[in-house]
Amino acid sequence: MYRVLKNPFAPSYERVKNLIFEQRFEWIFNPSSTEMDPKYKEEHTDAPFYSHIVIQRPEFQLYPEPQSKYCNLFVDCLEDIINENVGKTPFHHDDHFWTRINVNATHPNTGNQLSLPHVDHRFPHYNMIVYLNDCDGDTIVEGKSIQPEEDKVIVFEGEHYMKLPTSGRRVIIVATLVNYTGNISYA
Repeated sequence: MYRVLKNPFAPSYERVKNLIFEQRFEWIFNPSSTEMDPKYKEEHTDAPFYSHIVIQRPEFQLYPEPQSKYCNLFVDCLEDIINENVGKTPFHHDDHFWTRINVNATHPNTGNQLSLPHVDHRFPHYNMIVYLNDCDGDTIVEGKSIQPEEDKVIVFEGEHYMKLPTSGRRVIIVATLVNYTGNISYA
């Protein structure tokens, strides 16, 4: 299940969005999105994309690590969204930490138009996607197709994938977070 959150259009959001669409914003080309599972080879593609890593996922060095000089601005932006939606998220607004924040830009591609179904981490987590422009390129969560709309914010858990855009580029912020209360048992 996914939830649509209210975007408060806080000053931090406006700054992040303007920054991402500036010509000087740094992007890294990724020829592969995730490891290809042979069972998906007929219908799905390992879609290339551009990214800007804000917080590197913990799987690479056993802890999440800030990678972007804009990390604090991105965290402020996402926290402003969470604080606008107190009681509407599946996690408590004071009970989480960020395990990954990335900006992704996907372009039209030939061949199969579905990215690989995947989960972002091998531990329980929540995903947040902020769509930064109008485009096609739906996100599919639990068989439900979510149409991107500029400034739309969604939160969900579990396996997901996307349809590649048919024109233009699809630009999103994708972030993962986990709860910390109750995850540790003290003897």
